[in-house]
Amino acid sequence: MKLIIYLFLFVAACNAANNTICTNGFSLINNKCWKLFQEPANHTMAERTCTGYGGTLFMAKTAIDNRAVGNYVSSFGIDHIWMGVFCIGNVKSQCYFDNQVGSTAIYDNFAPGFPNAGTGRCVYYAVPGSPSGQWINGDCMEQLPYVCELPTTHSDICDYNFNDHCYFRFNELPFSTAQLQCQQLCGNLVSIHSAEENRYITSIYSQYSYDFIRIGGIATSNDFVVWADGSVMDYSNLETFGTGGNCLKMSLKTTYTHSRGAWYTDDCSTLAHFVCKRPIGVPDCSGTPPPATVAPPPITPPTCTTGVHVAPGVISSPNYPNAFRSGCTYTLTTYGSNKIRLTFNYVYTYSNAAPIDIYDGDSTDAPLITSLYATCGSSCTDYFTSTGNTMYVNFRYSSNSQNSIGFNATFYSFLIYLFLFITACYASNNTICTNGFDLINNKCWKLFQTPANHTIAERTCTGYGGTLFMAKTAIDNRAVGNYVNSFGIDRIWMGVFCIGNAKSQCYFDDQVGSTVIYDNFAPGFPNAGTGRCVYYALSGSTSGLWINGDCMESFPYVCELPTTHSDYCDYNFNDHCYFLNDELSFSGAQLQCQSLCSNLVSIHSAEENRYITSLYSQYSYDFIRIGGIASSNDFVVWADGSVMDYSNLETFGTGGNCLKMALKSTDYHSRGSWYTDDCSTLGHFVCKRPIGVPDCSGTPPPPTVPPPTMAPPTCTSGVYVAPGVISSPNYPYVYRSGCAYTLTTYGSNKIRLTFNYVNTYPNYDPIDIYDGDSTDAPLIYSLNRQFGSNYWTCTSTGNSMFVNFRYTSGTTSYYGFNATFYSNEKRVKAPRVRQGTKSAPVDEKRRQFTS
Repeated sequence: MKLIIYLFLFVAACNAANNTICTNGFSLINNKCWKLFQEPANHTMAERTCTGYGGTLFMAKTAIDNRAVGNYVSSFGIDHIWMGVFCIGNVKSQCYFDNQVGSTAIYDNFAPGFPNAGTGRCVYYAVPGSPSGQWINGDCMEQLPYVCELPTTHSDICDYNFNDHCYFRFNELPFSTAQLQCQQLCGNLVSIHSAEENRYITSIYSQYSYDFIRIGGIATSNDFVVWADGSVMDYSNLETFGTGGNCLKMSLKTTYTHSRGAWYTDDCSTLAHFVCKRPIGVPDCSGTPPPATVAPPPITPPTCTTGVHVAPGVISSPNYPNAFRSGCTYTLTTYGSNKIRLTFNYVYTYSNAAPIDIYDGDSTDAPLITSLYATCGSSCTDYFTSTGNTMYVNFRYSSNSQNSIGFNATFYSFLIYLFLFITACYASNNTICTNGFDLINNKCWKLFQTPANHTIAERTCTGYGGTLFMAKTAIDNRAVGNYVNSFGIDRIWMGVFCIGNAKSQCYFDDQVGSTVIYDNFAPGFPNAGTGRCVYYALSGSTSGLWINGDCMESFPYVCELPTTHSDYCDYNFNDHCYFLNDELSFSGAQLQCQSLCSNLVSIHSAEENRYITSLYSQYSYDFIRIGGIASSNDFVVWADGSVMDYSNLETFGTGGNCLKMALKSTDYHSRGSWYTDDCSTLGHFVCKRPIGVPDCSGTPPPPTVPPPTMAPPTCTSGVYVAPGVISSPNYPYVYRSGCAYTLTTYGSNKIRLTFNYVNTYPNYDPIDIYDGDSTDAPLIYSLNRQFGSNYWTCTSTGNSMFVNFRYTSGTTSYYGFNATFYSNEKRVKAPRVRQGTKSAPVDEKRRQFTS
């Protein structure tokens, strides 16, 4: 982490073209953007001016760059210029570039006898001399001209242009809505990947009085951030984690509790101003006009010196944690224009006779920040921040006391770099079907000749992560007939379900459209009165035609899976490999997945959701971790950066933002549904990677296991498609009559009915709930109570539910009920390929992911 001071600078607008450019009046020299500031300033003020533009003091990392900067400034009659190098010792490996990427061991041009930190820890570039361009240490408080350096960019029509990205400011919205707003601009909420970019973001708000702005990260721990744009976390400035939520905000002010440019977590629903970011070359979909540019304001130089011990680290009184008998001094430093934050974890000193003097520089000549003496022990929370990149601590022992413990403190800069390694990978490129399915017409089909009712047929298919076959073209319709006609079968179930007698009321099981897309119904069909399920006829004059039938009839059926490509992985579905892993927190799980060239699983269809649950069919876990973070009840950010195009989130906001998937159905959870939880909770988890990327762990493929036998449950259907709301007549006023409701959903999904309010006459006005589409179906429950706004939930075993509110009391004193119903998916044990060395363990004594 690092605290940084910024100048109040505005950046210039740019012009649309495709050429490499420099913004803000910088000059393109040797593919770098440089700008000479001839007004002398000390090293700290020079750095601050540069960081106000989102840049650094110039850095020469090659002989070509070193000569180029000399040529650039030689005509101005300048002898010396500050450069972005800072030394903590007298060897080249102890001199660091301001961008914190390497030391001068990479390249240097120090004059003979240098580096020499005793002369000064800052470094200037000598323009004249023989040879010219040599580097020399100097006192950081000297006043010299300087050259700032910015990354190049390319022209685009946007308001703020930095390092090949456009940035846009917007008014207050919650995280989810802000991200949707950014997507309308062909961008995302801003992700931040360097200290320079972090400073740049704050600079575009220099004339605003906001305390915070929203940025596009969600923190799952104090050292892990998931960006809404899917970019890899390679930089962090997170100062405080876990205070009220997981979504990130950036401070625009420095106060006692916050540091300008540092990040903090907050409730995702909080309204905040925000920044959108998109790559150069993508149009601004909103066409917002560019604002006027403003020149950088003048700077008032503060005092700033430097030190010799690089953050982060720990300091303590002599003999700590035992009593001290002497004093000591410490010089603390960090890189470039960053600041030191010193936090005391324990203080017990002898009143003002043993003070801890803290100076804003590298000696007692610097301004005194404070003289600390206290007896607060481990309850101390004091911390102090330098204005420059050094701090001097002088613990003065003058009491002769031998009974006080002293102090312990940590010091650090507010900047973290994460170095991630990406592995390139290969795999074979042939299209295949898994689990013994046949590749027919670029579809994966499998015939099951043993007859089953429509529900059991669907469940068998969903157990594989698929559906009953669906014909959406005449070619597919003929192909399935050719596939099964040699088996002497006269009809097969298909993945179509009707709620009425029109083609627009018959839906494919994948929930993507109705039979208006394509149909081959026989004359007189669809006819939901005959049956709401649909079969495919294979004999006689009706061969290839679709006909409605009673869903409880037993027919053979064909299951359909998406095609995939072969790869060396344990579980292969729809061009992705999946890996089961043991319990970890969200952050730990994502890092584990990255070691497998993958990410925590994202889920993009009902089929994939079912497939994930099928992988755990032989395990007794209540939940597994998935790779989503919910910022609201209708918005999920996936760790792999994929766009949210499917959701099965049932409950939001109970204890955290990270998603878990239920593997069991109970009174409170539905198998396959998602719930939010604390990101630090341990959970078994699934990694996912595209086909063509190897399993870096090299786990061997285990044998396959056939699907288990299923006992057929009762299944009927209904006519009102979930989701929806039902209530008693005249609600929220008193009821005077009864009513009946038939609820339904698609395919093999289930109905989840949740009563939000119930106030009926006990024993006389019951709400009868049936597991089907009529009173002939099994009775789930007869709800007959008064519990007001307390919740009560039940779930069907099939894809329909019948609710009969019977009014027999004649009373007019009760308010009835209100309930919501929606679709939840159901599963059966699936064929699974047992995981190798990464299999989920059977050790039930370990902490279960159940909360």
